[in-house]
Amino acid sequence: MLITVGWVIVSGLLNFNSSVAFSFPPNAFSFSTGFLMGLGSATLYVMYCYLGYYAVCYLGDEVADAPRTIPRSILISVGTCAASF
Repeated sequence: MLITVGWVIVSGLLNFNSSVAFSFPPNAFSFSTGFLMGLGSATLYVMYCYLGYYAVCYLGDEVADAPRTIPRSILISVGTCAASF
C-alpha cells in the first residue's frame, strides 16, 4: 500500500500543472443556491463515508478474526450487489 501511495504522490508531483490546478471559472466562489446545494451534497458524502468507517471500526472488536473477515465480507457484498444489477 505504501508503495502505491508513494507512486501516486511522485506521479502527481512530476505531472503537476499549476495553470490547471488553480484556474477557476468566473464567479466560482460566489455565495449562491448552487454553492449551498454543492456543500450539502459534499457534506452528505463525507458523513456517509465517515459513519461507514466508524461502523467498521466499531464492529472490528466484535468480529472473530476481523482482519480476514471484514475485507472478505466487503468483497462478497460488493460482488453480490454488482451481480444483482
